[in-house]
Amino acid sequence: MTAHSPPSAPRHILLADDSRSIRESVHGVLSGLDNVVVTQVENGAQALKEASSGGYGLLISDIEMPVMNGIQLLRVLRSQFFSRTELPIIMLTQVDQPEHKARAFADGANDYVTKPVEPLELLARARAQIELRDLHRTNLANQAFSLHAQKLAAVAQLSATLAHELNTPAQYLGDNLEFLKQALRDLDKFHVEHEHALPEELAELRKEIPNCLRDLCEGVQRVAKLVQNITEFADAETQRGHSVEVERSINTVVELLRSRWLGVVELKTHHCRQVRNVHCGSTDFKHALWQVIAQAIDDASTPGAIKGRVDIATQLSGEQVAISVRSMRGKRDCVNTLPAPANDALRVTRTVLHQYHAELTRDVNPDGSVTSVIKLAV
Repeated sequence: MTAHSPPSAPRHILLADDSRSIRESVHGVLSGLDNVVVTQVENGAQALKEASSGGYGLLISDIEMPVMNGIQLLRVLRSQFFSRTELPIIMLTQVDQPEHKARAFADGANDYVTKPVEPLELLARARAQIELRDLHRTNLANQAFSLHAQKLAAVAQLSATLAHELNTPAQYLGDNLEFLKQALRDLDKFHVEHEHALPEELAELRKEIPNCLRDLCEGVQRVAKLVQNITEFADAETQRGHSVEVERSINTVVELLRSRWLGVVELKTHHCRQVRNVHCGSTDFKHALWQVIAQAIDDASTPGAIKGRVDIATQLSGEQVAISVRSMRGKRDCVNTLPAPANDALRVTRTVLHQYHAELTRDVNPDGSVTSVIKLAV
């Protein structure tokens, strides 16, 4: 199966220049490209805020700007956010000197255009950078999608094997615990009927056995629940068009993750009772939930902080179901610490969900929390 980007999706271009007339001129040139949306900003700081939020396929930036110049912007974007292939950057400048071009390319520029801008040249260079990025993303998506399918198959097989291997001793323990509980009841009956005839040592042991059996039963029940969750998570049904139950899938993933992150992050679920099933492959859906919630746990957990929190909520809106995952860090966390950028697994997850015409977004809220939303058809 091959992953493709939707051809109808508009390409977003970010244009940064402190001269309004130049911005309008360049904007007019870029209108010669098919299906583009151009956003204009007037300095490097505004460009950094816009670009770092993601979603742009090309940045065209002046070098000499107030607040933050183009070279500073270039260095921050390359060191903290995007590679050359993830966000192509074309630098605009009136300085046509080799050392300036060399510095820009060394700092991560994809191309360099001098002012006054020659419209045909800028149009050709912009189109080339966009097409190269699209080609690179398509190749990466195809490779990642293939690897994702292989990993899913391996995880499903391993999970099924693990569930089977755990289930047999769990049943054995459960049966023997029932035998011990019955033996204890018989011992109690004997003790009462024979007027407390048990030796003192056995009488003391008889008092401790129920607590021991209770702890063993709780442990066996937890193992049995884990086996059930692993079995459901490893469901091999991945056919497109398959209908998967939302609440049950969320609960399965949350329980598996909760057992691992207990004491670090609090996981809360809020289910909309009107939400039933969505159009998605079962394994793909659970894998997407796992990646999104695991990323949220990572966003919410910080060494030295009070326990973070992740809220998972469902909502029905017309013919779509929205699953929101919001992460909140502990209060001791540094206020200026930014959440980690979305990892490669989330990018692959977005590609996988696209085959079901589903969306995955991730936004940083004003209070520092992060909200990811999966939208799927009912």
